[in-house]
Amino acid sequence: MEINDISTFLNYFNKIHKRSLAVMKAIPTESFNKKLSPTSLSLAELIIHIANINLEMYGQTLRGNVSKYSGFSSENISDPIQHYIKSYDEIVSIISSFDNNDLQKKINTPANFPITCWKWMRAMIEHEIHHRGQIYSTLNYLNIKTPPLYGLTSEEVVERSH
Repeated sequence: MEINDISTFLNYFNKIHKRSLAVMKAIPTESFNKKLSPTSLSLAELIIHIANINLEMYGQTLRGNVSKYSGFSSENISDPIQHYIKSYDEIVSIISSFDNNDLQKKINTPANFPITCWKWMRAMIEHEIHHRGQIYSTLNYLNIKTPPLYGLTSEEVVERSH
């Protein structure tokens, strides 16, 4: 998918955000610190990681700055979901300041690799989707009901297919 229009991208990003937010809101507060294994991130840490990396790495790089990624610690964050919402609003503000020509500019990744701006924005979305999948998997493992991603569960699709 090539991105050549800011408003189209922001519309798509908003849909990704809403689907991520829906599954995050399905997490019972008492389950925020649950993990699949001792070495995996907790549900709260996954949410904080998405928020922080979107704003502090992708957002800073899009601005032409070096990454300021601070990690995924939940130590100073009392509400991971509100933190995610706030970071989303801030990254949207950054991207909204661009015009369509900015999408073709080269920027440097934290690895000092030049990349076209729209490809970096696409990578940000792919990264969020990857971690949203981890949230779904963790909730499934914990037997916590999750919202269907696109409106219907797998079972409902099968039922309507016959």
